[in-house]
Amino acid sequence: MVISTSWAALANLADAAVDSTFGERVRFIPWSDGGGYQTAGPDNSRAPSPVVLACFVNPAASTSDTSAGTRITSDLKLSIRQSLVPAKLRKGDRVDFLDRDDWTLQVSFIEPGPTGRYVIHLLRTTESELT
Repeated sequence: MVISTSWAALANLADAAVDSTFGERVRFIPWSDGGGYQTAGPDNSRAPSPVVLACFVNPAASTSDTSAGTRITSDLKLSIRQSLVPAKLRKGDRVDFLDRDDWTLQVSFIEPGPTGRYVIHLLRTTESELT
């Protein structure tokens, strides 16, 4: 029996297996950094994403304070299938980890991967920045 399939179909099967085994429920929250006289907060012009599964990765995280001492940055990453990344996701948006207590991280930058998975680099934010 010969099974004809494409690389993309095989990659999707592998990704689905990885996500169902190691994935966490996350929601992407559009965020506005303020500017001018506006305060930072949720960007109501873009809808939050539906809940999706993604794999949290934390390889050899390093911690440092900013000059203002308000943010701790670490090399925190989220591995997610390209098809699940919201089209208008951008730097500064928030990622809410629904299975962890009060864990919301900020998107630092997005890196496309060679296999159709994106790596979203994240920053930890202080609680005062989220309210």
